Amino acid sequence: MFGGDRKSSKAWQFFTDLKNDKAKCNFCQKEFSYKGGGAYNLIRHTKSKHPQVFVAIRECPHDATVPIASSATEVRHSTTTTNSPRIELQIPAASTSTASTSSGSTAIVPKASGSLPILTTTSTSTDLCKPKCLTTNPKLTQFFHKPLSAKKTEYLNKLLVKVFTKNFLAFNLIESAELKQFIKELNPSYQLPSRKTLSNALLTNFYNKTKEIVKSEINKSEHVSITTDGWTSAPNDNYIAVTVHFFNQQAEFKSFLLECIQFSDRHTSENLAEQLKTITDAWDITDKIVAATSDNAFNIKGAIRLNKWKQIPCFAHTLNLIVQSALKEIKDITIKVKQIVEIFKRSPLACERLRNMQKKLEEPILKLKQDVSTRWNSTCDMFQRIITIKNSVMSTIAIDYPDTENITLEDIKILESAIEILTYFKDVTEEMSAEKTVTISEVILISKALKKKCQNFLSSAQPEIVKKMAQVLLNEMNSRFQGIEDNNIFAESTVLDPRFKQYGFDNEYAYGRACTNLKAMAGQIKTSNLSLVEQSHTPPPPKCKKSIWDEFDKEVGEIMKNTNPTAGGIIEVDKYLEEPLLPRSQDPAKWWFKKKDAYPRLYKLFLKRLCIVATSVPSERTFSKAGQIITDRRNKLSGNKVTQILFLNSNL
Repeated sequence: MFGGDRKSSKAWQFFTDLKNDKAKCNFCQKEFSYKGGGAYNLIRHTKSKHPQVFVAIRECPHDATVPIASSATEVRHSTTTTNSPRIELQIPAASTSTASTSSGSTAIVPKASGSLPILTTTSTSTDLCKPKCLTTNPKLTQFFHKPLSAKKTEYLNKLLVKVFTKNFLAFNLIESAELKQFIKELNPSYQLPSRKTLSNALLTNFYNKTKEIVKSEINKSEHVSITTDGWTSAPNDNYIAVTVHFFNQQAEFKSFLLECIQFSDRHTSENLAEQLKTITDAWDITDKIVAATSDNAFNIKGAIRLNKWKQIPCFAHTLNLIVQSALKEIKDITIKVKQIVEIFKRSPLACERLRNMQKKLEEPILKLKQDVSTRWNSTCDMFQRIITIKNSVMSTIAIDYPDTENITLEDIKILESAIEILTYFKDVTEEMSAEKTVTISEVILISKALKKKCQNFLSSAQPEIVKKMAQVLLNEMNSRFQGIEDNNIFAESTVLDPRFKQYGFDNEYAYGRACTNLKAMAGQIKTSNLSLVEQSHTPPPPKCKKSIWDEFDKEVGEIMKNTNPTAGGIIEVDKYLEEPLLPRSQDPAKWWFKKKDAYPRLYKLFLKRLCIVATSVPSERTFSKAGQIITDRRNKLSGNKVTQILFLNSNL
């Protein structure tokens, strides 16, 4: 019935032959005439009504020698030949019809609605000698992908910025062909931004949005404390960092990096004070700051005083100064250990020999550690590592490096004894460097506990040289922590910690003065809002007719309204001190949040005092991250870019 050119048109793949010189579109079900054998009407309809489909099918090869089946049927050509190969062709779905060729018979098997029909042909013995060009028609999704919504694209862009900022990745990675191919395989509809778009538009946009979120959370706080420190990068650029710490409305301790900006002026107290004031004003926290924690440098201490903030010396920095002074007593053995470590750090061959010796002696396969003057506790770590693999180190030095002075059994005793006392300072430094827990209330107790450890160590059997070191530790602590209980912030914070209270003091006078200060401050807190809290826990009296108690209730109400605020503060402090101690492992912030209605005035003082951090480690951590960003390969990053990357890395 059909001529040679009638079914050669590619448009027939989307039409069903109705056997009456008409064909039906498989997509819109409209009927068109092909009288005369031409497919012009079919092609015109496909181009005008289904252009995307026509473009897709135009890119698909179509062999006119292969019979074209209607897309809603499965046509089976059967012959008498057995074990003949089968070729399957997927075509868009349509209604049921038949197609026949001169080489075989056809069988009509309707397909389920919405499924793709399969054309199955069985070749005859003569057909096997003919070349076959039949290929599977690709699906439309191979050429057209559903575009992403604006919301989805924005979400993926945020994740992309987060990946780059949290992992310190270079922005030129976005131009990597391998990354583009990987993203295309994951989601072909997502178009990776260019390097400039990522580093300029997306980074800045995400930075501004995150900054608004952080600022909104800080604005809800009543009191905040800050930490600050300075740093010089590898390209010799100066930076200053400021972090903020506070309790939110659920009494959860929050920490955020406010700024880590390039600071090119001279680091005088006046310049630093002006810069700190500019940062805190921009974040609207200047009037909320109760204390600023920094190291013991004179310029930064002077800057804090100029801004009329209370300065808290970094507890971890002070401990490091104490340890560095004491290590001078064992200087000779420290130099010997450093020289041994240097051999294995500089020579790959020596490192390999040490590794082989560890395997032979069945010691842990570990590398030696070198101490760094700017890294706290690094000397203690160096001592601990060399003692852990001492047999392998001594054997390797004796066999392969006989000219190097080896450690002796006496040296090992000294190192083990030194590690015992230094470990206490290391553990305390790590505990006090936390950002998510209360630390200011532990300063008095930990300084007192370290003194006792040193005293007990001196009374035990230890090498004399290590005892001298312990004595220096004790003397330095007595000097630097002298009168620490007289510091109002430390003392009041200790009393307000339900884990410690009066048990954190040796000086009864200092404890009594701290309680007096708390009573006075509590008495000055306005009680207009507190009365509403107290009333919320008292059920309103039932409405009833007048009774004989009316006059009495009125008099009591007047008395409660006119209660002396100072008396209210005294009552709260006394009642709080009678509460049982909270276990040390529990969170004092959670305790206060549960008790805020019982002690509303003291709860406000808790927010004011215990938000202070004992160390400036949060700022130090920022500079450790900055060192991973400003590398030799990325030394041209602008200060503004560094600020944005560090802000997102710390606050996301």
